[in-house]
Amino acid sequence: MNFSLIGRFFIFIFLLVTLASCTRPVKKIRVGFSNRPYSAFIHLASHKKFFSKNQILHEFPSSTRTMQAFQAGKIDLAFLSMDQIVTMLSQSIDFKIISVIDESMGGDGLVVAPYIKNEDIFKHIKIGLELHASGGLLLSNFMEQYPKKASMIEPLEVKQNAIISAFKQGKIDGAIVGDPTKQMLLDEGAVELFNSMQMQQPITYLLVAHSSILKTNRKSVLKVLTGFYRAEQLYNRDQRVSLMLMSKEMNISVYKLKQLLGHFNFYSIDKALLHLSGAPSQIGVEIKALSQYMFEHDMLRESSINYYNMIDTSTLKEIIYD
Repeated sequence: MNFSLIGRFFIFIFLLVTLASCTRPVKKIRVGFSNRPYSAFIHLASHKKFFSKNQILHEFPSSTRTMQAFQAGKIDLAFLSMDQIVTMLSQSIDFKIISVIDESMGGDGLVVAPYIKNEDIFKHIKIGLELHASGGLLLSNFMEQYPKKASMIEPLEVKQNAIISAFKQGKIDGAIVGDPTKQMLLDEGAVELFNSMQMQQPITYLLVAHSSILKTNRKSVLKVLTGFYRAEQLYNRDQRVSLMLMSKEMNISVYKLKQLLGHFNFYSIDKALLHLSGAPSQIGVEIKALSQYMFEHDMLRESSINYYNMIDTSTLKEIIYD
């Protein structure tokens, strides 16, 4: 028996196993978002290759679908509204808030068909909305401020991507929507009755991540955040070129896109960290107040929600300070 040959064979196998263990493929990270103005920065970052190859972007037809995919573990990171985050906190889902994206400054609103001009016609009108994507929150605020009109509304659950079709077909008389869908309805002749600037609670979008991903794939999470804020900074430095690139990616005119972006207050990376920092943080205070409001208005089953350790500022700090 040739023991020298056998020895070389086992050394060869050992080297193969060692090399295989050293070249394991990087786990891909799945990022979910919906068609809102903040997505312009995601498209810009993707176009400029600010994201790494192991990041898979999923654009969902509605914010509700994004939340459902995150709840089911089909995506690792998600851009969600604060009321959606409160809902998930009540479900004991293990996730962290890792950044603040934007605040709606009139970008969300209640719009109705032009034939609804006064209270005489404002009777039993059907309003389409996503109840679990800030739509219910805006409707609740409208009902408080205009109870007589609100009592005549029949709310219908309609996903954002189906609202324009339902409006054109006469299945609904109006809708609670966010830009760019809201602007498309206004272009169809709809009239705005109420928007997020008139609300007591802000409509804020945040970025969340499953806690397990922050432990097992932290580098990819950092690259997502870095890419997003690089795109935002590029836009602030050169709006003209950025708008041209983003409008092409989103199939919308430069003028319309600039108009829509103006309806939102986008948080810089420093401002996001400031609002997430502290004990309690500004975002923590807002979430606690919102959860109490949602409970009092039957939008939440329980008021006792665990807010402890829901915020992770380490990723933002690493980007800013390293």
